[in-house]
Amino acid sequence: MTKIKRIQPWRRVVEAAQAFLIVGLPFLKIEGESALRFDIPSLRLHFFRASIWMEEFFIVLIGIIFLTFLIVFITLMFGRIWCGWLCPQTVIVDFTRFVDKTKSKGPAYKLGSYPAMFLISVLVAANLMWYFVSPYEFIPEVMEGNLGSVTWGFWLVLTGILSLNFILLRHRFCATVCPYAKLQSVLFDKKTLVVSFDPRRKEECMKCMACVSTCPVGIKTKKGK
Repeated sequence: MTKIKRIQPWRRVVEAAQAFLIVGLPFLKIEGESALRFDIPSLRLHFFRASIWMEEFFIVLIGIIFLTFLIVFITLMFGRIWCGWLCPQTVIVDFTRFVDKTKSKGPAYKLGSYPAMFLISVLVAANLMWYFVSPYEFIPEVMEGNLGSVTWGFWLVLTGILSLNFILLRHRFCATVCPYAKLQSVLFDKKTLVVSFDPRRKEECMKCMACVSTCPVGIKTKKGK
């Protein structure tokens, strides 16, 4: 418990920093152009002063391969550090814990949390679209009602998917949908840091199932990591 109290504040700091970076990056301009944005009409990626055209996208592929191997290496060394510290799903679920707390307060409170989660999903969906449509164009067009039908359509679909995810799935997304969560179990070895049931102490288990009820993902620890 002492370690948890010592680690949790650092997790909150990392999550807040990540949220600030993801939300703020589309507003950052370098020499009059977005710092990071894929411009669909011209099929060009703006990446911190560099412009990468579609025919040069092998550079992006190399970057993706490097990041993939980096994440695999981090998983082998530190276990599910991505899931607990950096995954956007985890960050948003942690910031919207009021949805989980409404379960013990009755159906009225639970229904009241849905509109709030929907509004958050609207903002998250808009933030994702700002990496394709500059927020300096997107926001004024929304205010004036001039947002194109295609952009509106993508925004509505993204909002719907995110709303269903953050209202119904939440942490269960990790155990049911996320492919990386499934992949990690294959990557672990004997030296990887994991949270799991210690078979050497099975005689001490009181079968109270507190470990399952406490786990936000609802994992039965005796049946796997």
